[in-house]
Amino acid sequence: MTQGGWKLVYNEKPNRILAASNKANKRIDLRFSLGLVASSEDGHAIIDVVPDSPADKAGLGPGMKVLAVNERKFDDERLDSAIADTPKSKGVSLLVENGSYLQTKKLDYDGGPRFPHLERVESSPDVLSKVIEPRTK
Repeated sequence: MTQGGWKLVYNEKPNRILAASNKANKRIDLRFSLGLVASSEDGHAIIDVVPDSPADKAGLGPGMKVLAVNERKFDDERLDSAIADTPKSKGVSLLVENGSYLQTKKLDYDGGPRFPHLERVESSPDVLSKVIEPRTK
């Protein structure tokens, strides 16, 4: 990427492509912060967990369902707010259903919302744009 004139950066600004993908696939993609992907339907079942992420270290796994965030019933806005508060709170608590068991999992994380973006490196030639440019106009 960097040789193509671009670099990968992470910031708190939502990524439009990721947001569209989440909406189309009915998912909540938190791979870049808490380290998990969950269904936005189906009882908020965890679909995937990133190895060595806060979710993995807390013992979350695919198939578990997220019922509550910081001791309050789960909803997307509450989860977003809890993640935004992590620089102060230093983590998020999730109540999950694992089969017939309910467990509270504490995810140690203090990075706030985190989304990937490509950013132009002005000091390098923009090769990537030329590669993806249509051949006909």
